Amino acid sequence: MNSGIEPSRTYGEKYWWLAFAIAIIGIVIVTVSLSDLKELPMTIIGAVLGVAMTIFATYFLFKGQANQQSELAEKQSHLQAEILERQSELQIDMFRRQNELEQKAIKDAEIFKEKLNTYQKFLDALCKYVTTKSDEAQSELKFRTAALAMHGGAQQLTALNREISEIIAIYDEEVPDDKKLIQALFSIAELFGSELYPERLFVRNTEYETSIENLAHIIDDSASSSKLSEIEAEDKDSERSDEQDAENMESWAQKLSELKSNGWNVVINPVKDTISMSNPTAQHNISFYKKGRFYVVQSQGEKGDSEYSKTLKALHKGSRRSNIWWRELTSLPNYGVSSGLCKAVETNSKARAVVVKWIDRLL
Repeated sequence: MNSGIEPSRTYGEKYWWLAFAIAIIGIVIVTVSLSDLKELPMTIIGAVLGVAMTIFATYFLFKGQANQQSELAEKQSHLQAEILERQSELQIDMFRRQNELEQKAIKDAEIFKEKLNTYQKFLDALCKYVTTKSDEAQSELKFRTAALAMHGGAQQLTALNREISEIIAIYDEEVPDDKKLIQALFSIAELFGSELYPERLFVRNTEYETSIENLAHIIDDSASSSKLSEIEAEDKDSERSDEQDAENMESWAQKLSELKSNGWNVVINPVKDTISMSNPTAQHNISFYKKGRFYVVQSQGEKGDSEYSKTLKALHKGSRRSNIWWRELTSLPNYGVSSGLCKAVETNSKARAVVVKWIDRLL
């Protein structure tokens, strides 16, 4: 960089004008002397004087050009130094920005992993709670829900709270609605997905709703078909005993009277085509309803008593969830009962024999 101080000049550069003046005076004196002596013609004297002037003019022209080139070279040197300095600054800035981007990418990757891990643990805790309803599972769910607050805003947490409440309410029902359950789970998946993949747009449309409904049916059919072949084979073997029981079967009214005398309250709902039994002193209730292709017998124990449903499944096959056990009644269609069970138990002795048999087993 230029410091603003003029470089020191040499002795010749300082007094060139004095040398030039002396030379001119000398030439003039010589010329005058010679002209007085008339030893040389005036033309020669003029030529000599012109040569001298030309030499001095050429010298000063070259000197000026040399000074200009020197100044230009100095300016170029300063400019190159500035360019190099600027390039160095730009490189440093570029490296700094690149380092910041790399650090941000590493940080974003770690946050993504942490979010994914937190969401997965939350879903596991939610599943454990709604299927067991244990105090330990409830405490874990609370902590996992609190962990979500680190990654989600108020709007997301409000929507998540709504879906959690919906799922818990579904599992509190006597017959959980799988379609509602799938919809609530998909809504939670959308909330988490929007946080993990903000560039992805989740769109709800007719096709989306149809896919959820189809998935619910697939899961429902799969759950209902748990060891269904074994159940159908067992019911096939018991059809003869059903026919024998039907010959000596008491009337449905007599059975209801017997149940009432033992403290059981039987609710028959022809609109929903369900039969429900409850007893204030019993630790379980019994119900019959239509699910998919078959009617189902279900028994629900005390809240949180998963051993109850495990025991019934071990004894009677079927399926279980938390404290609820159920099994398809595959023999009823063979007796002509595809709908209207509430009426069939009054008029169809074979159908009534199947219902009474399962009531007696579960009581």
